Amino acid sequence: MVLSRELSTNELKQEISKHTSKPIELIYDAISLESTQRSAVDILAPNGALVTTLPNVIGELDQGKTSIWVRGVLQLEENVALLEDLFQNHLSGWLEKGLFKVQMSWTLCKNTTDILSA
Repeated sequence: MVLSRELSTNELKQEISKHTSKPIELIYDAISLESTQRSAVDILAPNGALVTTLPNVIGELDQGKTSIWVRGVLQLEENVALLEDLFQNHLSGWLEKGLFKVQMSWTLCKNTTDILSA
């Protein structure tokens, strides 16, 4: 389930409770700001895992909770073999099969000059 980062922790808990009464043992925080990390930890069950795309900025977690920083950067040595195989041999087929949905995006500015003049 994808939830808005604009929701308060209590609003997030309410939305989650509409879908499950089970404890939340894993949260993937794609935004990974301090506020989203704090909300995630408040929602996370004891011994659960918080996965972030940026480093942990809230410090040590209690109740056996862990924080895992993931980085899918092709240039990192530990990722090259995995991501080259993914990009070269799998991703196109997965997109064709509909396993991943591409989100629509818009170009608001063509270059930095456009941004500065906006």
